[in-house]
Parts: sequence; C-alpha cells; structure tokens
Amino acid sequence: MSSRDEKLPLLAKYSTSALAKDELTHVIAISLPLIGTAILEYIMNCINGMYTGHLSAEASEIHLLLAANGLSYLFYVLFLYSFAIGVGTALDAMCAQAHGRGAKAEIIVLLQTAVLCSAVLMVPIFFTCYFATDILLLLGQNPDVAALTGRVLWIFMFGLPFCFGYEIFKRVLQAQNIVLPAVYAGVCANVTNLIVAYTLMYHTSLGYFGSAYSFVVVTFVYFVVSLYYVLKATNVEWIFHWHVHDAIVHLPSFLFLSVFGWFMFISEFASVALTSILAGLLPSANLAIASNSIFMGFRQVFFMVYMGLGVASSVRVGNALGANNPHRAKVAAVQSVGLSCAWALFTSVLMFAVQHVFPHAYTSDPATLAYVLLYFSTC
Repeated sequence: MSSRDEKLPLLAKYSTSALAKDELTHVIAISLPLIGTAILEYIMNCINGMYTGHLSAEASEIHLLLAANGLSYLFYVLFLYSFAIGVGTALDAMCAQAHGRGAKAEIIVLLQTAVLCSAVLMVPIFFTCYFATDILLLLGQNPDVAALTGRVLWIFMFGLPFCFGYEIFKRVLQAQNIVLPAVYAGVCANVTNLIVAYTLMYHTSLGYFGSAYSFVVVTFVYFVVSLYYVLKATNVEWIFHWHVHDAIVHLPSFLFLSVFGWFMFISEFASVALTSILAGLLPSANLAIASNSIFMGFRQVFFMVYMGLGVASSVRVGNALGANNPHRAKVAAVQSVGLSCAWALFTSVLMFAVQHVFPHAYTSDPATLAYVLLYFSTC
C-alpha cells in the first residue's frame, strides 16, 4: 500500500480499491440474509409480547404477564440460549476456516463435535430450568413474577435441544456462505408462531402459557427446515457414521472458542438483563419490568442487525484467513465496523420517530405507556 494511502482515514483507506469494492459486495450479500435471520429469530418474542399485552383488560394482570414475558425472555437468553451462541461462535470460526481451505470432511467432524458439546450442556441447562424460580427469587424478584417465569422456562426446556440443533446447522451452512436456508426457516417458524401462539393463547385454557408451548413447536420447525438444507449441502452419512476420535481431538480448541464466544455474548447482553433485574427491585416492580421489556423489544430488534453483521464479518474473515489472504480479512473487518456505525445512526433517528407509536402495539394501559415513553425519551 502506498504512503499516500497510509495517510487516509481507516475506513476511507479500505473503501477505494477494487478488492474493497468486491469484498463489500460479499459482506452485504451475506449480511442481508443474516440480518433477516436474526430479526426473524427475535421478532417472535415481540409478537408474543403483543399477544400477552392484550390478554386481559385488568391493569395489574397485564403488568404481571408482561413482566413475566420480559423476564422469561431475558433469563432464557442469558442463562440458556447463550450456551448455543457459544457453540455457534466456535463453529463460525472453525468451519469458516475449514471451508476456506476446502476441507469439507473437517466441517462434518466439527458439526459432530458441536453436537457432542451440546449434549453435555443439556445437563446444566436442565437444572437451570428446574430451579429457575429459585434463582429469580435469589435475585430479589417478585414471587408472583418468579413463579410465572419459572413455569414458562420449564416449558422452554423441551424446545432447547431443537434450538441447539438449529444453531449448529445454521452456522455450518453460513460458514460455507449458504445463508438463505436460515431465512426460509425463520419465515416458516414465524408463520407457525403467529398461528399456534394466537390459537393457544386466545382459544385454549393455556392462556399466557400458550406462547411457551408455541416456542417448543417453533424450535422444532427451525430444526427440521435447517436439517433439510444441511442434508442437501452435505450428505446423510454423518448421521450414521460418527468420527468420535476426530471430534474429541477438536474438542479442546472447540471448547476454548465456545467459552470465549459465550463470555463475549454474556458481556454484551448483561447490561440489558441487569436493567430488568434491577427493575424487579423497585416498588412498582411489575410495571417497571413490563415497561422495560416493551422498550427492549424495540432495542433488541435493531440489535439483531449487529449480530448479523458480526456473523457476516466472522464468516468472511474466516474464509479469507483459511485461504491465506490476511489483507482481504482486514478489509472485511473494517467494512463491517463502518456498516455498524451507519446502522447505529439510523437506529437513533428511528427511535425518536416511532416513540409515540410502537408501545401501543403491546398495550393500551396508560401507566405502562407513560413509562415506556420515558424510556424512549431518555435512552
């Protein structure tokens, strides 16, 4: 690179060459489906929150249900789904490099390593779900909210094996730049959730718990659709022929990356979870948690874009490093940072524009709406 280029700002330096333009095309081509995937994965929680907010006309009951809905999602992400993210992070890095080297057989071994790792993680997940109410009570949460949340999380547990399977299959495909199947799975799952959650919540005796049972059905849909595309991209032999020795050889490095991926996600999400936990200690705890969960419903939808960009960056950087092209890897990383900054600016403008509209999709309770507006005005 010339001395003139060295004096350019970082983003400008990596946006002028033919390589940069080519890489930007690839980053955007991968990012858009990944962003769509991330939003589709989260939007179901928003929809179920909206269903929950209209289950009753009694303000105190709505506060309780919305508080439990928000707290159950946060507990699920922080203590359960984060393990799947850790496994997925390891797959992103290792499968992307294997694909860059053209090592198809290694990808199958990594897939099997992830399955073994996930099977072991089901043990602590089971006990976490079983004692969820006690954990929430130890954190000082309202007993009614803790009991309701604990019941929901126990139902969630039956969908978690499918959730892990989907994450594994999705990451294996993404590492090979196959990103559309996750979008197809998300569309199928969201349509399923719209119908199943509404039917169970409004037309059966399950009521609020209908959304939890819908979660189990939805994770199964995600699992089946993603498995179909993995089998198309590979073959069925890996289901019946396991490379246990090779998988165990990969396990130390896989666990190392998984732990760091888990810790990175927890570090990012801890501040979000902390606000709801602290809200549960306030005098009007149910109202505070309900309002916070509605606000976070908006924030998290747009946060999913950063997750999509992050995965796209990981895939492109991994592919480039696997192909021994560090310069392309650096270009992909810098461009992802630039796209993230642009999205942050857009999100800030949009938050200001919809602050009086978005909360009404969840509830018509005046007290809750007033609290949510305060969140939008100050954050």
